[in-house]
This record gives sequence, C-alpha cells and structure tokens, in this order.
Amino acid sequence: MTSVRDKFVSMKELKTPVRITIADGKKIDAVAMGTVGLKLMDGTSVTLSDVLYIPEVEGSLISVAKLAEKDVVAQFSKDKCVFRYGDATSMEAKRCGNVYKLKIVRDEVCHAATASRKEPWAVVHARHGHIPYKRYEQLLTMADGVPRVADTPSDHVCAGCCMGKMREDNFSRNPEKTVKSAGVLDLIHSDVMGPMQTKTPGGCTYAVTFIDDFSRHVTVYFMKKKAEVLEKFKMFKADMENATGRKIKRLRSDNGGEYTGRLFKEYLSKQGIRHEKTVPYTPQQNGLAERMNRSLVEMARCMLYHEGINKKWWAEAVNTSAWIINRIPNTVTVKTPYEIVYQKKPQLKNLKVFGALGYGHIPDEKRRKLDAKAFKCRFMGYEDGVKGYRVLDVETGQVKIVRTVKFMETTSTGDFMTEVEGDDKDEDVAAPHATAPSHGQTQTLTIFNDEVVPLQHEVTTETAIVPAPSHSMITRSRTRHIEETTDPEEAEGRKKQIVAPSAIGTKRQKVNQARVKPSDELLAIEGGQLMAATEEVPKTYAEATTRQDQDEWKKAIASELESLIANKTWKLVPKPAHQRPIGCRWVFALKRDEKGQVVRYKARR
Repeated sequence: MTSVRDKFVSMKELKTPVRITIADGKKIDAVAMGTVGLKLMDGTSVTLSDVLYIPEVEGSLISVAKLAEKDVVAQFSKDKCVFRYGDATSMEAKRCGNVYKLKIVRDEVCHAATASRKEPWAVVHARHGHIPYKRYEQLLTMADGVPRVADTPSDHVCAGCCMGKMREDNFSRNPEKTVKSAGVLDLIHSDVMGPMQTKTPGGCTYAVTFIDDFSRHVTVYFMKKKAEVLEKFKMFKADMENATGRKIKRLRSDNGGEYTGRLFKEYLSKQGIRHEKTVPYTPQQNGLAERMNRSLVEMARCMLYHEGINKKWWAEAVNTSAWIINRIPNTVTVKTPYEIVYQKKPQLKNLKVFGALGYGHIPDEKRRKLDAKAFKCRFMGYEDGVKGYRVLDVETGQVKIVRTVKFMETTSTGDFMTEVEGDDKDEDVAAPHATAPSHGQTQTLTIFNDEVVPLQHEVTTETAIVPAPSHSMITRSRTRHIEETTDPEEAEGRKKQIVAPSAIGTKRQKVNQARVKPSDELLAIEGGQLMAATEEVPKTYAEATTRQDQDEWKKAIASELESLIANKTWKLVPKPAHQRPIGCRWVFALKRDEKGQVVRYKARR
C-alpha cells in the first residue's frame, strides 16, 4: 500500500473503498488498486501488482504475506531481509530500527514534484471552490495534477464556507440523486435566476443554467432580460452537440414565460426536442436545476467572502464556480462531469485561489526599458480554450487574460467581513456575466470611484488646510473659545495659525498663536477643520475603501501588507485543537506636518 499516486503504472478506482486498520488502531480507506513499478539499486526492475492506493497512509508498505502468495521467499536476518524468487535474489531490505526498508532508485523528478505539491489543506480547499475533504479524496483518483495536503482538515473551520453555506438544519432530506437518462444530452434541466439586485459590469441581472442529467455538467449564461433565454439555449445546443456528437432529446423547465413563448415552442418543435414542463407552483419537479443554482451561488459566495472580494465581482466568482463544479466529483456519477462529456480526465494542476493577489507579466512590446515588468492583479478565474488566467488589473480595473503570473495564495488581502458588503445591503449573490472577451480585446470594468468632490472653503495663506472629510457636507457645530499659550519672545510678528488635532482622543495641541477673540468666520473655519480632522480617519476597512480618498488608503494598506510579507512577520501553522484564534483589525492614522497638513496615510494590521 502507498499514498504516492505517481508510483503507479496503472490504477483502477475501487467501486467500494477497502477499510484497513493500521497499527495505532486508526481506520483508513483504500480508494484504488493498481500496479507499481520499482527500480532497485542494482538496476533490476520489479513490478508489484494489486497495490492499494491509500491517500492517508504515511509512506509505503509491502506485505510479506502477499509476497509469499506469489512464491516469493523472505529470509530475515539480524540486519537485513532478502527476498528470493526462484534461485535469484529479487530484492533486499536493510533493517532500520524495528522495520526493514527496501532500497530503491527514486525518480528524482517525480519525487521533487510530489514533494513540492504537498500543500496546506486551507489553500487546496480554497483553490477547489471550498469543496469538502471527502470530495477532495475522491478527486485524487479522478483528475491529474491534484496536490496532496500537508495537514489534516479535522479541525479546519473555513470562514468563507461559514459565510457562504451556513443554513438551518433540514427537517427532512430527499435530495435529487437519481439519473433519469441513458446518455449525455438525453435530458437537459434548465432554470432562470433573477432578477438580481446587483448588476454585473456588463449590465446583466439574470442567469440561465443548463444541466445535463446524465453527467451533471452545468453551463451558465447571463442575460439582461429573460427574453434572451432562447438565444442562450441555441448557443448551448450548438456548443454541446458539436463537442459530444450527440443531440438534445428532452428539455425540462418550469412554466416561465421565457420557456413557453411562441418562438421557443416553434424552435423546439423544429429541432425535434420534447419539452417537459413542471406543474405550476411545484419547483420540486425541477429540483436538479434548483439545487445546481444553489450550489453555484454558495460556492461563489464562499470564494467572495474568503478573499474579501466586493460583491460586484460575483460575475467572475460564479463563472469560476461552474468551471470547478464540472471538474470535481459529485454524489451521483462515478466520474467527473468533465470526463463524462469530453472523455478525458480534467487537469487541475494550475488551480488557484479565487481573488488571490498576484503579479502579471507585462510584455516587452507594451513597456519601456525602465518601466515595471509586472502589474499587480487579482485572480478572477479561468478562460476556456485559452492557456491563461483571467486577472483583474488592480490599478486600471481591467480584466485581462495573462499566461505568466505569480500568485500569493497564502496572503490574506483584507477584512472579508466588511469588504464584501460594498454599498448595497441585503443583496443576493448571483451568477456573473460569463461571456469572455473576444480575442485581441480587453474587457474594461470599473473598480474604483474617481468622482471629484469640490472643496467647501477657499484656501488662504494664513490657514493650514486639513483635507476635506469623506462627507460632502460639513455641519457647523458650536465650538468653545480656545486659549492658546505662546512664548512672549516668539509671539511678536508671528502669523496666526490654526492646527487641527492629528487624531481623535489625543491631547489638545498648543498652537503658536496670539490670543484672539474668535469671530464667527473663524469659528466656522475651526469647526470645519476640527470636524474634518475627527471624521477623516476611517474606523473600518470598508469605510477606508469606499471614501473619496480611498486611493490613498488603499496604497497605505498595500504598503503595510508588502512590509509584513517582506519582513516575514508571520508563519502559517495549523490551528491547535480547541483553541480560538485571536482576531485582528485594520487601524488607520494620518501623519501631519507642523502646519497640520497631511503628509502620509498610514495603515497598520
């Protein structure tokens, strides 16, 4: 038995996992069986058959009893064990403590790849759309390039999953777990989501899904209005029939007007497709489509909250969710939907955490000698038919497709609890506008609000101005007379200055100013400046990233994160059992000069 999948020459998945009890009493499951090829130190090649693949087992073990059944004789001595087959010595194992270790030639390339792919469960979990660990175990034998995890997820609690999937316990459970078709495209389930309160950058408020009953393969299209369902169905039909060589036979949907219109009926009739409609007010009859829509939205919500992505990017999140769902196991089919449809295993070695910060390469043709060679971006998903990633250029707000990019998947980028809230409340997270930009074009999406708010007061040479507060209006409040002290020798000839406090709760600063009786105009200026000073520093991450001066705060946040990474301030470790981690938050401040003018925006984590 072994946990190293790359050692297998051939492998077959077990329909029923084999339960094995190891030395410490722990029970583990073998999920596949196959043939392993070994190369001994003397150059001899040995083939072992009926080897069990157990992802949870540590190392590789050989059963002497099984070797004996194959007429292999084991001769144990004080320091070694010799295995003979017939008159020849086939293998030799050296004693190390209480075990005998077989000396083999390790495939350095394979070994290095396996070692480098052993990663934290939290990262692997996020990459694969927040799937449960049991689903991940199934995926190990159903796809290539799946990394092994370095830690056990028994105590792992994912904040993204809590925010995206938590719901009340069911009173009863009757899931849609039966396949009602004989082949791919025999039966297609469809449903429309929307209208959503938040529009996609392309202006879409509806989403329509088409699910193949036999494979559970899902395709999502996004619309500005329901009337586009027929157009999207034609696109789906052409794509899937061309990919599979099969024809759609039946379509199942509800009684919505988008499915029962005259044009839709005429098209289905001409194509020879039978339309099965549910009984009015009985969504349970279209349960597969309803459940798939929920799965898409839940996975998208998990990814958004996990990385603190604003809700306006749910378009890219659901597009990525559909891509992942088609490439992971489910509770109905033996293979992944992708393999059933396209007759080959999915390749997942290039999976990345949605929303992860990264740096994309700038081609030589688009930069000059001293320009930066990379741009800061965030991972936004995968592009079908293109060997590249969809990324969001943080500076320009454009979604681009790049091939060379480095992601920092283990670096948290913000407070997801506040960042995802955005400006709209009580919004449903919906599927995005998944239509990819055509080749040679770049889809431009607005990411920041660049609105300029005019100053409320004129600037004079005698007044140290504090930058305007985030609110567009300043309410005049009642202020008390402030008496400032000054050195008599320095008071003469000095200009009048007004300096606002640098932060809330600090001691009142002594201002070098002659004692003056405040006039109404002066009080108004003081009141406006003091209000600006006290309201200027944001209290939360969400406030800092939605204000008029949000660009300055975002630069301060990015600078702080880069400093923490460069200085290796923290190290990721597994959370101790039964321990509650200490939370943290962003703290913001302003650095001012002697005149009270802001010279630096500061953010600390």
